[in-house]
Amino acid sequence: MSVFGSLTTAVTGLTAQARALGHLADNISNSQTVGFKRVDSSFQNLVTQSNSSIHAPGGVRARPQFTNDLQGTILQSDTRTHIAISGNGFFQVSRGTDGQSDVAFSGAPVFTRAGDFALDRFGYLRNSSGLYLNGWGINAATGDIERGIPQPIRLQQLIDNPSATRNVNLSANLPLTPPANQPLPPQTISIIDGNGSSRDLQLNWRQQSPNNWRLAINSPDSGVQATSGSLTGINDNTMGPVVAVRAAVAPVPQVDTVTVNTATAGATYSVTLEGQTFSYVAQAFDTTDSIAVQLFSQINASGRAPGTVTIAGSVITLNGNANGTSFTSSATSSAAGAITRVNATPNTVGVRQQDFVPLAGSAGDVGDIYSIDVGGTVISYTTDGTESGIATIAERLASAINASAPATMTAEVSGSGLFLTAKTFAATTATPQATVNGTTPAHIGVTFGDGGTITSLTTTNVGSGNASVSANQTTGDDAFVEFNLNFGTGNQTVRLNFGQFGSSTSGLTQFAGEAIDVFALTQDGFTRGAFRELEVRSSGDIVANYDNGRSRVLARIPVFQVTSPNALQKVDGNAFVTTLESGAARADDPGSNGAGGLVVSSLEGSNVDIAQEFTKMIVTQRAYSANTRVVTTSDEMLTETLAMKR
Repeated sequence: MSVFGSLTTAVTGLTAQARALGHLADNISNSQTVGFKRVDSSFQNLVTQSNSSIHAPGGVRARPQFTNDLQGTILQSDTRTHIAISGNGFFQVSRGTDGQSDVAFSGAPVFTRAGDFALDRFGYLRNSSGLYLNGWGINAATGDIERGIPQPIRLQQLIDNPSATRNVNLSANLPLTPPANQPLPPQTISIIDGNGSSRDLQLNWRQQSPNNWRLAINSPDSGVQATSGSLTGINDNTMGPVVAVRAAVAPVPQVDTVTVNTATAGATYSVTLEGQTFSYVAQAFDTTDSIAVQLFSQINASGRAPGTVTIAGSVITLNGNANGTSFTSSATSSAAGAITRVNATPNTVGVRQQDFVPLAGSAGDVGDIYSIDVGGTVISYTTDGTESGIATIAERLASAINASAPATMTAEVSGSGLFLTAKTFAATTATPQATVNGTTPAHIGVTFGDGGTITSLTTTNVGSGNASVSANQTTGDDAFVEFNLNFGTGNQTVRLNFGQFGSSTSGLTQFAGEAIDVFALTQDGFTRGAFRELEVRSSGDIVANYDNGRSRVLARIPVFQVTSPNALQKVDGNAFVTTLESGAARADDPGSNGAGGLVVSSLEGSNVDIAQEFTKMIVTQRAYSANTRVVTTSDEMLTETLAMKR
């Protein structure tokens, strides 16, 4: 090898290290670039001649060694449209030029790991390099993904059109024993009409009998109703004949007479009344009348007499109370026969008349009239449909009787009948009048089985309403009521879903309780909404969220893989294009068939390690300096060679 050969080899070393330094400079300058992949240097020696006798080094060259398959650190971001790929694959992006009202796309799509996408003024998702994210579209009719050629993703619908309610879903437990005398509150839900306006839908529940319920559905603003009008009363409401429980007995007060027969000086005259004794010792001047006056005065002053005490000559009369209360009395004298007592009239206790009027039938109609003639005063009660049972009607009729001053009897409820008691001891009358059946409010019949699960729905009594129920009502079939409403935009069909017949896991049940427990009451309509934000999901779906609570899937982001990522060719914008060596790109859903998953609200940082790059730079610098020494030494040797001719 000549000195000139050494000089040439050193120059190739300088060139190779200079290229390696360029790779390092590129890495360091892009250490904070989202999704950047560093380029390492691979040195290859060049040999012009090498055998067992001679070796003539040809030099060295530096070739780039790509790290496209090495992932950078994934960092969390506050932007919901920022995306990182965890694992293999790339985003497909397109280049475009802004126009007056749209973007003009040009050239073949390229690939990138830079996922810092954000909405531009035209509604496209564009990253910081100005590249537009491509994705699969959505079939507007079916909502299915159209896995054709990906196109730039664009948000065009800033207004979400209203969607009329089609389904109302109720999950609730109706009480096995509703409270008496208190109607159950209705369940009200706002539904959406064809114009996007909110309308009220009311569900009114009434237990007609154990396991049997009435459901009335009403929407006040609708021109047609699910249940409407009234039907001829279907209840057999009766008031039975009066049953005499106790006859009236007028009281007779007790009357006793005490007579002073003779006046004997020194004799003691005594009258005992209700356990208290009144005495007087006769004097020589006393007569039978004066002795009677002395005893009368003591009795009258004591207040022990149950009624009144009177005196006539030598006879004292003790009168009992008018209600027939009895009392005890006796008369004694130390002189035989000087005073005597006679029970002129025995006591008779008064008894008020009592009658029982049975009420029969069931409650639930409106306008049922229950009337009873009480001592010539007719008392009536008309049902309003809030009565929980016949006992409630009995209580309200009893209240009406007790509030009537002319009525000669009072009333209290006994079972489902009325116990009537006369206000006085005189005989009175109680005569039930013929009951009048009212009307039955239109309703849907709901029946439960012994296990608390719904077993049947009927529309026999919907009146002029249009409600219909499930045609198949065996265990496992869907339980629903379907009806039409009209808010001025044409008929709107609504289905009220109760879960499944025979199921207690969801929908409508009847278990122990006194109130309706609503677990869920939802509907699927939406009012008009304005665009609020764009969201990327881990599935790859691009979702537009609106302020009416609705979300719309716009597209899905595929992840593209190639067989040899490091053979991709770098192009401007931190992007890549496929080469013959890399293989063709293939699209997959995120996380499937080896494709990396998407990490939303995150960014993949550069895979450059600054510490390693500086270490490599020091080594490169030293290698470059060493090659310059070879050049210097070769020059000195050439100088010595040229000086030999002297």
